[in-house]
Amino acid sequence: MVADNEAELRKVKVYKNITPTLYRPPTLLSVFNAGLEKGLGDSSRIELESIPKVNAAPTGDNHYMSIFPVLDASLILKIVLSLLAILISYDRISGEKERGTLRLILANRTARHEVLLGKLLAGIVTLAVPATIAFVVGLLVVELSPMADLDWSDWIRIGLMYLASLIFISAMYNIGLLFSCLANRSAISLILGLFFWVVCVAVIPNGSAYVATRIRPLEPKEKTDRQVMLLKSELEKQWWDIMRAVTKGWSRSTSQSDAEGAFGNGYTKRFNIDYFECQQGLHPAMEPLKNK
Repeated sequence: MVADNEAELRKVKVYKNITPTLYRPPTLLSVFNAGLEKGLGDSSRIELESIPKVNAAPTGDNHYMSIFPVLDASLILKIVLSLLAILISYDRISGEKERGTLRLILANRTARHEVLLGKLLAGIVTLAVPATIAFVVGLLVVELSPMADLDWSDWIRIGLMYLASLIFISAMYNIGLLFSCLANRSAISLILGLFFWVVCVAVIPNGSAYVATRIRPLEPKEKTDRQVMLLKSELEKQWWDIMRAVTKGWSRSTSQSDAEGAFGNGYTKRFNIDYFECQQGLHPAMEPLKNK
């Protein structure tokens, strides 16, 4: 992309033909947490007499976006490992109650907190293995990319994300273990754990946005569109008033010929003096209006 823009720049004859496309490189750590990366635009075309706008959605023309494959470690942790934590923990205690082995364990000298601590550590270690694998795969993707270079601050962020991930799956496992301790049957603890998982994964993230809009409602789209249309009409009226005032009495007869330019645009080789005088009066009046 850079080479294409540089090749076009070498063909530029007039400044108005400089209309390159700027591309946004992906965030380096988006392989671990995509966030808003996939919903943001990734390119913007710079043109004369127009306001640069970022594309509403990523396009296939941005080769930067092919650096990283589609991988989001946080999504794996939020969906897969959190559910796995519930499925592992739901019968740790309630299953022992149903089988009658919990009384045998507690009949020995082993204290209750030691039993819980052993089950807790075993579950956390079991869940830490796939979480570590997910982060190792993400690190390999970044390290093997020739266009990525991690510095010390990136390593600190990755370490903090890994630590937060372990805390998250440990918390989910503890919740499942709590339901297992409270319920006398494994089926009941499983239902409670799955209900809690659905609330945390689906209800809270989506419901929080709805609650926020109810607490502080946004202006109706129709009202905003009407305000935009009124402002646009006012600016267009000012635009044409300036055009009529500046171009009054201007002779449109020019000596010109279109020639091939850069970035797919042409340019005019020759103009008469009337054109230059008109442009000298037009641009100082138009530019402040464009900035509005």
